[in-house]
Amino acid sequence: MPQGTLLTPLSIVLAFIGVIEATLAYRVTALAGTAQMIFVWFMVTFPALVLAGFFYIQISAPLSWYPPSELDRTSIERLQFLDYSATRLISFELLDKASKSGSKTIGEKSSPATEAVNLYERGEYEQALQLFRAAVAEKATSQSGSGVSSSAIAAAQVNLGTTLSSLGRLDEAANAFERALTIYSQIGDEPSTAIALNNLGSVYKSRGDYGRALATYEKSLEISRKVFGTEHPDSATTMNNLATVYAAMGDLARAQDLFQRSLATTEKVFGSNHPRTATALSNLASVYASMGELDRALELYQRALGVLTSGLGPDHPTTEAVRRNIEQLGGKNVDR
Repeated sequence: MPQGTLLTPLSIVLAFIGVIEATLAYRVTALAGTAQMIFVWFMVTFPALVLAGFFYIQISAPLSWYPPSELDRTSIERLQFLDYSATRLISFELLDKASKSGSKTIGEKSSPATEAVNLYERGEYEQALQLFRAAVAEKATSQSGSGVSSSAIAAAQVNLGTTLSSLGRLDEAANAFERALTIYSQIGDEPSTAIALNNLGSVYKSRGDYGRALATYEKSLEISRKVFGTEHPDSATTMNNLATVYAAMGDLARAQDLFQRSLATTEKVFGSNHPRTATALSNLASVYASMGELDRALELYQRALGVLTSGLGPDHPTTEAVRRNIEQLGGKNVDR
């Protein structure tokens, strides 16, 4: 089978129904009266229910049909922290065949002067979570008469949601982001609203709720374009995240268009030798691989590998992931 071709589960479903129908048709001849009538109705309704269930899943969550071995995709997720001065930590999540997921902090980052963020960056999420919870409680109880702003409370909720998301506690993370969004809506903080929406979109995507993920990312992108413009890193990253949802849904043409636009902006802002540009190249390559355009995919992966090797080193996890993608496509010249 060509690289990038997904096996459809429809043939499995139809074969399953066919076996059941043949078995029931054989058995029904041995019955009579009421028992035969019940059996006939079962033969009619059961396959219909199975097919209805299949098409419902196919429309609402098509990726759930496929095992990881059938997918060749690389995605990038941005989860951002906020503090009083709106400093940000940008975390990219890279997915490939060999490793289901792993958060890698690459590109530009700035560290707020909090132990919680330092713990998060070291991967000590549980310890960071306790401090973020304490920060939320402290800001909420000391808001009155202490000069703690609503924006600071919302930022603490964003930080809490980001950490919960990294721990896989997605429902709690969504609640934290939604509380932050309520505050940002009340005070009219559009830049922070775009960030919180983007993080919330990542939660929806992780839950397989692609419809809500699309709507949330699109709203985030609309605000980012309004506030920052189309050629801004935040707009480019949100476009990329939106593209990952379309790729997961199997809409590769739309994913390709968004990845290309995100790459163009990222390259213009950061230059061709920046790790963020390399990740954008890898994302676009993954779509070409899924579309069966292996030569174009290998070319982009090779470009990304060169940038990452020189910028992050040959042993960096992100570099390793791109190298694995090249090897899986049968590419050469991937030696360290």
